[in-house]
Amino acid sequence: MAPRQLSPQEMVKYSNVLVELANDPAYRPYIAPLIAKKFPEHATAFSDVAVANRFAQFEQRQAKKEMEREAKEFAKAMEDQRKDLVKSGRYTEDQTKDIKTVMDRYGITDYAAGAVLYSHEHQPVVPDVPEPKVAPSATWEFPSPEGRDGKPIPFGDFVKNPTAAAMNAAYRVISEFKTSRLPAGLHR
Repeated sequence: MAPRQLSPQEMVKYSNVLVELANDPAYRPYIAPLIAKKFPEHATAFSDVAVANRFAQFEQRQAKKEMEREAKEFAKAMEDQRKDLVKSGRYTEDQTKDIKTVMDRYGITDYAAGAVLYSHEHQPVVPDVPEPKVAPSATWEFPSPEGRDGKPIPFGDFVKNPTAAAMNAAYRVISEFKTSRLPAGLHR
């Protein structure tokens, strides 16, 4: 179907509309591809739009590369945290998988925080330790506390003044700590 013949007034009207759209920065990116497709010989008038499009594509590629790099660094940091948990000896490989599921459930990315939540949800099993069997004829004797000098205090003296016996034991422990823990040059 052939286009109808436009009147001179319509030609002026439509050409003004096209010129206005082509010169408006908001609509220029939409007009340029249409002109380039229908009238490729006139596409050079919109070369600025082509350059802007190529620059925008370049920026998108760069942003995508940067996001991929950051995602790899983040994944490596998380893997390092996971390996540190295994190296500490507190968790096994299987437990770190369970920790990861806890982290995913709560939306966190820190393995240390995930381990805390995991340990809270999975309390350690306390083994049932049977009480030691005592022979029916066995008797138990109260141990004699030692004084500051390291000699045993008779039970009768201990009962008369348990505070003094406790102080003696405390001084003895402190003295032992000082002599066994400090280097020889720091002994008093």
